[in-house]
Amino acid sequence: CRYARTVADESYDLWLSTINELPLPAPSVQYVHLPQFDRTALPGHYGTQSTVQDGYDTVCKQIAGYNRQSVTGGGAFCCNSAFTAGIFERVYGTRPSVLYPPVDVKTFEASNRPWHERENGIVSIGRIEPIKRMKHGIEIVDGLRERGHEFQYHIAGPETGSDYARKVLGMVKNRPY
Repeated sequence: CRYARTVADESYDLWLSTINELPLPAPSVQYVHLPQFDRTALPGHYGTQSTVQDGYDTVCKQIAGYNRQSVTGGGAFCCNSAFTAGIFERVYGTRPSVLYPPVDVKTFEASNRPWHERENGIVSIGRIEPIKRMKHGIEIVDGLRERGHEFQYHIAGPETGSDYARKVLGMVKNRPY
């Protein structure tokens, strides 16, 4: 943000950012993965901050020259999901377009195996952290299985070493499905 202000007078017509929302000095197109300057609208532990985090955020905002108007004043925004767009809207009062990240679908192409020979299963893809709600997914599959549906549940993604990830891994150990 500081660098952008130092080169703003070099007649850039448009700024592009994929690092979340930024207070940029000229018109911009910004791809937001998760709002970074105001975490109060974020679910789970992301919205809960300690005094140290609040102080750190305050210093970062001052260094960046952040205020809500400096972010939304000249930018067009898109988010990586409707979920993120909803959070952005709660923080900034405007709903960005959704542009899903590219996915190489060749690895997910339909199998030639008939449907009746395929496994009934659910797959959760993403980091194992509270915002991805993997524990909730496990509880949903538990409920389905209690009702007689023989679903398998696959979690694909890195475990972050957090308490939440350890809880998810603990839950998985006791469930052979």
